[in-house]
Amino acid sequence: MKNTLRIIIVSLLLIAISGTNAYAQGKSQEKGKSQKDKAEDKIKEKDVKGDMDDHNDEMDDNKMAKEKSNKGNGYGRDKGDMSGKEFGQYRAAMAKEKIENSEKSLNDNEETLRSGRAKVADAKEKVRKQREDKSVDEEVIKQKEDKIRKAEEKLNELEVVIKKGKENIKKKGEEIEKVTKPVKQQ
Repeated sequence: MKNTLRIIIVSLLLIAISGTNAYAQGKSQEKGKSQKDKAEDKIKEKDVKGDMDDHNDEMDDNKMAKEKSNKGNGYGRDKGDMSGKEFGQYRAAMAKEKIENSEKSLNDNEETLRSGRAKVADAKEKVRKQREDKSVDEEVIKQKEDKIRKAEEKLNELEVVIKKGKENIKKKGEEIEKVTKPVKQQ
């Protein structure tokens, strides 16, 4: 019964589509869908949705099986064939390495800060001498002082970032040391 109904609907759709294509003029076919065509499209969509429901049920079963095999929290899922202890030691080593890399980058930033402070001091000295000698216009001196002031502000911001980074690294290092050191039993 259902199959014959589907066959009839599909054949009606084919007849309707072929008839409208023969008399269509450009894009007017897309704009002027009749009520009959819309109703037939809805029926066809319902048939397709019924078939899709069966397929979705199968996919849900596959997902459930997959979820059951991935037990554990975020990092523990991808440990491969390592044991829990090995994986923990691996994670601790990775955390220590990350802290060391952060320390290296902060040391590089400190070096940049020192060299920047030295350059700013040299530039200030040059501007002071030029002001005393009056060898350069006052406007040029003001422009140079503005550039120096902006550079000092950026260096001060970098200094604040370095201090915060060092504090964070110190805290993380202490946390890792607490976790990795064995607890002494009394």
